[in-house]
Amino acid sequence: MRLLCLALAAATLNAQIKPGHSRHGEGFDSGPRSKPWDMPGIGSTHFRITHKNPEVQKWFDQGNTLLHSFWDYEAERSFRWCLKLEPENAMAWWGLARAVGEERAAPFVREAVRRKHLVTERERLYIEALEAQHSPKALRDRNSYSGGKDDSRHKKILETLCVKYPEDMEARALLALYTLGEARYGAEQVIREILAKQPSHPGGHHYRIHNWNGHEPEQALDSCKRYGEIAPAAGHALHMPGHIYSTVGMWHEAAISMDSATRAEKQYMRERMIFPFNAWNYGHNRNYLNYILEQLGMADAAVFGARQMLDAPLDPKYNANPNYSTHSQGIVSMVRTLVKFERWKELLDPKTIPWRDIFNDRMYRHYAEARAHLGLKDVFKAEQSITSFADLEKELEKNKGMEKTYRVMRVDLDARLDLARGETLRGLALLGEAAGKQADLQRDMNDPPFYPEVAYVLLGREYLAQKSPALAVRAFGKALDVTRNDWFALAGLVEAHAALGDRTQAANAMARLLHATSGADKGLAAIERARATGITAQPHDDSPRPQRDFSSMQLDRFGPAVWEPHGAGARRGRSRRQEGDAQRLPREERHPDLLSRQRVPALPEAAPRHQREAERVGAAGHRGPRGVVEQARSQCRGIENDQRALRPDPFRHGIRQRPPLPVLR
Repeated sequence: MRLLCLALAAATLNAQIKPGHSRHGEGFDSGPRSKPWDMPGIGSTHFRITHKNPEVQKWFDQGNTLLHSFWDYEAERSFRWCLKLEPENAMAWWGLARAVGEERAAPFVREAVRRKHLVTERERLYIEALEAQHSPKALRDRNSYSGGKDDSRHKKILETLCVKYPEDMEARALLALYTLGEARYGAEQVIREILAKQPSHPGGHHYRIHNWNGHEPEQALDSCKRYGEIAPAAGHALHMPGHIYSTVGMWHEAAISMDSATRAEKQYMRERMIFPFNAWNYGHNRNYLNYILEQLGMADAAVFGARQMLDAPLDPKYNANPNYSTHSQGIVSMVRTLVKFERWKELLDPKTIPWRDIFNDRMYRHYAEARAHLGLKDVFKAEQSITSFADLEKELEKNKGMEKTYRVMRVDLDARLDLARGETLRGLALLGEAAGKQADLQRDMNDPPFYPEVAYVLLGREYLAQKSPALAVRAFGKALDVTRNDWFALAGLVEAHAALGDRTQAANAMARLLHATSGADKGLAAIERARATGITAQPHDDSPRPQRDFSSMQLDRFGPAVWEPHGAGARRGRSRRQEGDAQRLPREERHPDLLSRQRVPALPEAAPRHQREAERVGAAGHRGPRGVVEQARSQCRGIENDQRALRPDPFRHGIRQRPPLPVLR
């Protein structure tokens, strides 16, 4: 009778659980549900914990290592398996709370705290630090970017860990993570301690890159080289060095870094059978690579890269209208390339960009079309586009995040319209104002810049048109302060110095220009104008470190150059149970092809030039206690508030078949 009662109770409980939901609580409803696998190429760390099952330590170490590269989704998989093996393991709950993010962390923090009496004093300090970090006041203070005593308590506990356990490098790694960017020199000293004991610690190198990204970036160059070598299978480990390389103007190394990262992510998509919108950093990676290709003069490859983003499958939740979705970044990337390279007819072709009826798209569209009409000398149509752009001002109250960009564009367009009408003095004054504002905007939002180009370059060109080469030299020099080794500015400097008769400076600029554009498309107007001056030079790189040539690199070992949809054969071989699981999902989740309104076409044998070119080159903060940690995580992933929603379980969404393994439900 007792067994019958238990069976009835279990059946009642199961009946109350909605299909696809976990019996362990809402915190488990999303996230991975299959067993982890040994992941090579992610680096290695050891975080000693109390455990009964030796296998728990193995998966805990893998989860902890993945956290050091912000690969939270796969880290969660490892920690969930730890709990499958040992449900009472306090540190497994601790790791899971760290992996899932603030939205889902609270119940996991409570479970860790409930079990802290089962672990050592050292582990209790880790749990208490996490508890302080997730206290209601600490969360409120972090969300307001104002800091608070509770968040300070979290760091104080980490400091206690470092003092009491001098051999524990994981405590130091966490302390560095939560102080980077706000106390750079102090964080650097902690990182040096870590790397002195463990030279290949992935977190040490990763956090150094974030620490100096945006200020004294040369300090992170050694770690840029090492991080990708330590964790070549982690897309983020290959991606982050590209931030530093871009900041210091090492565009060839930046391209190698970002192309390797996008390939590693495509390899992960291929192996796990997921879509681009399920890979948390793909859109940001691809957008950044496109920008770097522009900085190398590879416009065709950049257009092809933007097209990959636009042709990736859409999804109403995971790849739709948010600013940092892959599709939205693809639109911005396409606009940036076509404007920068003055491809006006392509820009005006309605088939080029799939504009949507949302504020961001209307803003970029009216700006880009006004630029195109001005470039084609059609002032009347330009005025119409500028009027439409001006009408958007009444919508700024609901779109505060784009207000700074809108304001710069407004001044920029007014300046160009004045110049087109012959109102030269007023136009130059407004363009100078726009250039200063755009420079400030790029310093704050260089991730990559969403503004189409460095406005000081445009000001320099106007000074050249007005026969004022001395002023042009100053404008191009300011452009190089904003974007180091910007080849558009270097080409302008060649012209300006040549016009002044300073052939030595002109030759220096030409040498740098030739190095930066060694793999550039043929016939680029700015380069041809520089060559027309008669200035000659041998390519010379003045970067802080030697660079490899991007065009000659073979990067296939990291993964494929192009993402392609998974074949229907991937759905074969499901068990009856797996098919039953799939049938309980909504129709659009049982058939993932319904999620995709667009498909990536196979490349034809006679591919367009920009596709062939792309294949040739590899197809290519907030300050304060919330600190740079949350800023870095959100910026790196290219998302705003809904970032973690971009990582759905591929099994729940019918994207790949479930293996016949135990699952956490």
